[in-house]
Amino acid sequence: MLVPQQFERTRCMHAFFLVLGCPLGYSGIIHQPPASISSLLSELGDIQGFMEERMQTCPTHTPWSLIRPLRVLALLLCTALGIQCEPQQTPQPGSLPESEAMQLSLSPSNPQIAQGTAQQFQLRGFALNGRIVDLTTKAVWSVRTPSGSELPESGSGLIEPTTPGRYQVTVDYEGTKAHTEVMVTTATIASLAISPTLPKVAKGLTQQFKATATFSDGTTQDVTTLSAWSVKDSLGTGVAVVNSLGLATAKNVGKARISARYLTKTTSTTLEVTAATVKSLTLSPQNVAIAKGTSQQFAVVGTFSDGTVQDVTASADWAVLDVMGSGVASIDGTGTAHGDAVGQAKVSAEYLGQLVETNLTVNPAAPTALAISPSTASLAKGTTQRFVATATFTDGTTQDVSAMTAWTSTDAVGVGVASIDASGVAKGNAVGNATISGSFRGYSASGTLTVRPAALLSVAMSPAAISIAKGMSQSFKLMGAYTDGTTQDLSAVAVWSATDLMGMDVISLSGTGVAYAKNIGQAQVKAEHMGQSATGTVTVTAAVATTLRMTPQGPSLAIGGTQQFSITAVFSDGSTKDVSGSATYSAADIAPAVGVASINTAGLATGLARGRATISASYAMLRVDTVLSVGMPRGVCSADGWCWRNPLPQGNYLPSIWGSDANNVWAVSDFGVIVKWDGVGWSQQATPTTKNLLAVWGTDAKNVWAVGLAGTILKWDGKVWTAQLSGTTVSLSGVWGTDANNVWAVGDGGVILKWNGTAWSTQASGTLSYLRGVFGIDTSNVWAVGANGVILKWDGSTWTAQSSGTLTYLRSIWGTDVSNLWAVGSSGVILKWDGVSWATQASGTVETLRTVWGTGTGNLWIVGYAGTLLKWSGTAWVAQASGVSENLLAIWGSSASDLWAVGDAGLMISWNGTAWTAPPAWSRASLFAAWGSDASNVWFGGAGGTIVKWNGYSLSSQTSGTREGISSLWGTDSRNVWAVGSAGTIIKWDGSAWSPQVSGTTEFLRAVWAADGKNVWAVGNNGVILKWDGSAWSAQASGTTSHLTGVYGMSASQVWAVGGGGTVLKWDGSAWALQASDGLTWLSGVWASNPNNVWAVGAGGHVRKWNGTTWSTQASGTTLQLNSVFGTDASNVYAVGDKGTLLKWNGTMWSPQVSGSSQVLNGVFGLSAGNLFAVGNTGSVLQRAP
Repeated sequence: MLVPQQFERTRCMHAFFLVLGCPLGYSGIIHQPPASISSLLSELGDIQGFMEERMQTCPTHTPWSLIRPLRVLALLLCTALGIQCEPQQTPQPGSLPESEAMQLSLSPSNPQIAQGTAQQFQLRGFALNGRIVDLTTKAVWSVRTPSGSELPESGSGLIEPTTPGRYQVTVDYEGTKAHTEVMVTTATIASLAISPTLPKVAKGLTQQFKATATFSDGTTQDVTTLSAWSVKDSLGTGVAVVNSLGLATAKNVGKARISARYLTKTTSTTLEVTAATVKSLTLSPQNVAIAKGTSQQFAVVGTFSDGTVQDVTASADWAVLDVMGSGVASIDGTGTAHGDAVGQAKVSAEYLGQLVETNLTVNPAAPTALAISPSTASLAKGTTQRFVATATFTDGTTQDVSAMTAWTSTDAVGVGVASIDASGVAKGNAVGNATISGSFRGYSASGTLTVRPAALLSVAMSPAAISIAKGMSQSFKLMGAYTDGTTQDLSAVAVWSATDLMGMDVISLSGTGVAYAKNIGQAQVKAEHMGQSATGTVTVTAAVATTLRMTPQGPSLAIGGTQQFSITAVFSDGSTKDVSGSATYSAADIAPAVGVASINTAGLATGLARGRATISASYAMLRVDTVLSVGMPRGVCSADGWCWRNPLPQGNYLPSIWGSDANNVWAVSDFGVIVKWDGVGWSQQATPTTKNLLAVWGTDAKNVWAVGLAGTILKWDGKVWTAQLSGTTVSLSGVWGTDANNVWAVGDGGVILKWNGTAWSTQASGTLSYLRGVFGIDTSNVWAVGANGVILKWDGSTWTAQSSGTLTYLRSIWGTDVSNLWAVGSSGVILKWDGVSWATQASGTVETLRTVWGTGTGNLWIVGYAGTLLKWSGTAWVAQASGVSENLLAIWGSSASDLWAVGDAGLMISWNGTAWTAPPAWSRASLFAAWGSDASNVWFGGAGGTIVKWNGYSLSSQTSGTREGISSLWGTDSRNVWAVGSAGTIIKWDGSAWSPQVSGTTEFLRAVWAADGKNVWAVGNNGVILKWDGSAWSAQASGTTSHLTGVYGMSASQVWAVGGGGTVLKWDGSAWALQASDGLTWLSGVWASNPNNVWAVGAGGHVRKWNGTTWSTQASGTTLQLNSVFGTDASNVYAVGDKGTLLKWNGTMWSPQVSGSSQVLNGVFGLSAGNLFAVGNTGSVLQRAP
């Protein structure tokens, strides 16, 4: 967590990087102060590490040599000048600026209660900046009785009248007063009900219960906060706890009786706690716009493994990140976002490893009017009506501001006709007319509510009888018929209950009539209101299949090879069943491939020809698909046949490495990739997942586990990787064991899983912190470490917390015995366990340390960010030269002279006992461009003057003679190739060497294209266009000052150039003319198949096409930056961009392809439809090989 000042400095850095074109995208910043300085440093360490990673995804032509010093400069400037980066301080929750005027809101307004009961009032303050604070306990309360005497003062807003009559309540906050009346009737309590009835929730969630009292006059009253709550286990131990407000927390799997007692009445229900895990989250509302100074309530619901859908708003971790503007919004733990400044922000909710996001726009509009709807309403006594306050703003927009409105209810005769709560829900208490008023930011409006003398004749429930499958839900409605001939929906005010008719715990029932089917059987649903009741019947049948899962997903096999598929049906109650033998299978070629595969009735597929095929399975009217790749080219390849050529064996994040011996070493990566070292080379192994993998560990060469996102657990048996059922969907980041029957996996939300040789089961950790590392000495001495400085120890029966003395994020733990363990983490923290306590050791660095590992105290290593390598000397940690500046994430070795360290972007370095061997610098440089004359002559250009050549089999570096970044390459043949770049750089390859050419400019040249040896164009910043005539470069008038980023043509008289502001220029052989410009869109690349088929791509996934007459926008299916476009014909066009984005145009539409890379892809070029290259950051070269 960041303190507000540091958070603003981070925003300042964010803005600085936006200027560089490198938005940070860091979504972990939350508006709360840290618990200590150490936790602040931990957060900053994580952010700095994140910035390091994000810098690798900067725009195509931003040289790393420039970015790195600017990053450091940004940090220094924002630290030194942080006060200039900060907006005016926002009041902390629960306080208001002393000088700020405010409006008070007392709720409920004009309530009615029965004698002997009580009423809890709330006082809220509305500040001019839109902030709302609870002032209930800070105000002075007074109550005048019907006889004129004063009741004893209440300091908390709880009013307890003693006799019937009308009471006057006054509250005073610093001289400002608010008033309301309370009508106390002679009614006595008749019954007490609790809702929901028989609820079912997942472990770790909360359930809010409501207690409703029904009185002798038929009225009801919410007495939740006035009741005495208790809980008692009925199945299991420590199942749940419940607080004084009726909020229960599910602690352990089982059942517990939740009871409420009020006055002379007691009621109870059973809470069932399940082991269900969250599968997905839904955030609402989506893409909201609000005015500055107003707020928006967000809600998130989770879909769980048992089929239930539960509100997890209160349990989620909420965060907000500026997208455009600074200090745009803040959000609290309940999901309420407040618009603090004009701009755009990203709101996210995270729960147990699942993350959902939406956009929030805060506009500068101010309110101009307020309207209350309905303006007139009529209801029967004892029922409710919701009023809505809608504000109109200066920009013409409207917004529901009910939650920010001060509501009051008054009536002329003073008999308490209606009351209204803080959300605008009014209740009819007595016959007559009431005025409902609302006030918001100085604007007021009112409506009229008539409470009719109509008496309730009867109630009816719909549906009267229904049959639903186990795990599904059904909403019931209660309608009331009145003596005046009207009808009204009473579902919200009725008291609901359920009774089993056949079976046990058949349904649970919410307080608004929603039944959830828990077990097979039959139950009666009953609803009561004002002495009338109605019933309905629910029959719960066996669960039905709702979805299918196919394994493996996205497999590859050789021509002639076979693959067995299995099908699992997921049922409405969350249960699963293997239906492989009952499913129907089919195989369909994916064009242009033909006859790729066949599949028999048992689900066994056979590879017949090179290409991809869709494998489908159907069962119970459901269908599931996956893609089977057959005979794809060599190397680590994606499902769409894009294979890594640099770095080798692949170029994605490598977070973990482990081996059983020098010839059996595994490393895991993104997209489910696992590579294995056999003593000679690295090769890809087939896995049944496309999820990112985060850790690997084993006992021997035939028992290896890999864990990752969404609860993924894979096991290697010496022949194949198979998926294991983890029982969780959270990210798993660490795995370790003592033997093949005692393995632990740890992850997000404090999850700890244990493998007993047969199945994985959950162990109670006692924490919700993300656990990152696990290690032990034996089955009774196992440690886990993670976020917030958490260290847990397993003693053979339970996990208990140990005091680490820090709040720093801990990433890894390793040791030699029970008295010698080390834990490492952010900000260079190293902790040492001596058998009694943890103590800090000096690391000599502030970089994040990711892994500690060794074979003994004489061979103990730590790796971390920025190439950090530390070795234990026996008395101190000593820095070692790694030869790299990128983040190192993991280390393992078979001996003291045979070590591997792995890290970001596929980085692998090795130790031979004397020195570390790192890949050559040119192989790690970001590449921006590709061009080739034939399959054996392909060039790639990039940062720092890097030029690399592909000979058809391997890459080699060429001397360019420059340190300037190379942004584009083009040629006419293998002896005439031009490269252009920063500072007006132009160099030319003549078949034997690169030599400089005089450009006549210092502008950044971004693209080059040649029609022939005497017609070559280069374009760049500020509208620069240069032309080579065979002997010299000369400037041409472009007619624009926009940065030009791409150039391509069909001939010497048909050339297009594109750039910033949506600029499109066309050369007709004599002059450049503007074809299009919108002043907004950043276009980064252009390519044409003929004069009537020209494509341009750019920011926000923008794709435009020229048809010979006009430019039109095409749907790309992405909002990510597209950096380059190239094709081999009008039906084979490719575009590449951020986060490994790769799109293909097939002549009709754009569709995504799996690139297999998570890096920014900057350039694409092809020799034919079957031989294409994509290049990107950190030396990424992908080939869709023939």
